[in-house]
Amino acid sequence: MQPTHSSANANLSDRPKPAPARHFARQPIFDRQQQVFGYEFLYRSGGQNHFCAASACESDSATRMMVDNSVLYDFESLATRGKAFLNCTRESLLSGLVTLLPARSTVLEIVEDIEPDSEVLEACLGLRNLGYRFSLDDFAPRPGLERFLPFADYIKIDFRLSNASHRAEIRRFLEGCNARLIAEKVEEHEEFSVAVEEGFDLFQGYFFCRPDVLARNRIPANHLSYIQILAAVSQPLFDWHKIEKLVRQEPSLCYRLLRLVNSANYALRYEISSIERALIVVGEEHFRKLVAVAITGEFGKGHPSELVRQALQRASFCEMAATHLNEDPTEQYLFGLLSLMPVLLDVPMPRIVDMLPLRAVVKDALIGEANEVGRALGCLHKYQAGEWECLGCDGAFVDPEQMHELYRRSLLWAEECTASQNC
Repeated sequence: MQPTHSSANANLSDRPKPAPARHFARQPIFDRQQQVFGYEFLYRSGGQNHFCAASACESDSATRMMVDNSVLYDFESLATRGKAFLNCTRESLLSGLVTLLPARSTVLEIVEDIEPDSEVLEACLGLRNLGYRFSLDDFAPRPGLERFLPFADYIKIDFRLSNASHRAEIRRFLEGCNARLIAEKVEEHEEFSVAVEEGFDLFQGYFFCRPDVLARNRIPANHLSYIQILAAVSQPLFDWHKIEKLVRQEPSLCYRLLRLVNSANYALRYEISSIERALIVVGEEHFRKLVAVAITGEFGKGHPSELVRQALQRASFCEMAATHLNEDPTEQYLFGLLSLMPVLLDVPMPRIVDMLPLRAVVKDALIGEANEVGRALGCLHKYQAGEWECLGCDGAFVDPEQMHELYRRSLLWAEECTASQNC
């Protein structure tokens, strides 16, 4: 007997609802050479503009979620052999919850509102004996805080909330402490230079993707050849003859192409040594991506490796988000990749787009105009900033329940690409 309408609805309502998506982001921490030292992994709530705990209970819940995320998503691997910094609450320290994290790669961040009472200090001592390292977050001198200093391996000072005299006062307070100083929220290269002069060892913020000079008139020859290849693969129809000719002129790309086509991924019975044949076997889609990886590898020389990863993550994220935004995935991949080219080349964006056969609306978006082409990248920026309420702005919308998966997959793809950069 068929169920009645009401009973069918009852059955549907009884079905368990899918678990909410897990959200997190990461921000790099650099050394003085602008090489990645580690990452801070940040809790992200899918239901509000940014995470700001209203109670200790909410903070503890966020910490528990991040510890669970670390186990599920292997933050140790996502830290790319660096340190993984995670915020801790008083309860997570006292309960030993954080011992689920690997001691060799984890830095426990003691947030500014934790008091250094005897229970907390005893817990820190026990964790120190297990091999954990500690960071004091948003540090500002106050009575009693010196009790944390013997445990501190890193101390973070917020550049947005301090000036030079305030930071000098903090350094005087820290005299005799061997902790490494981290300049946090460093947004401009000028601030990076100031932090270096003031004695900071590590730096966190977006300064690394804002170059000092964007006015070079000449692009190095090998970079120019790569841009010509990028222009050729950007055309709707592949001109195989033209592309083969350009590839022949760039030895590093020839090598990558032949390595790829002769790899186990293609399981060919015979090796291929012809550029023309290799292009046909690899096909348009994979060759476009090979060019993207090669470009970031070549242009990324002398730049932080994190910058290369971000370029590739942007490309991958935009490509995947394109289907949700009714955009062309191929064009979106290229757009995401090109968005960081001015930094990788130290060349203004207008100079770059003038050399590429892009649609006018794509060029406008790259130069900074708000339009439909830039929506996917805008979604990525808002996700990383925790601006959930803005994901639907300007006609752009990717379901927050899907955003985390797109972010995670694009991040892992960028990691895989940069891990095999020498191939």
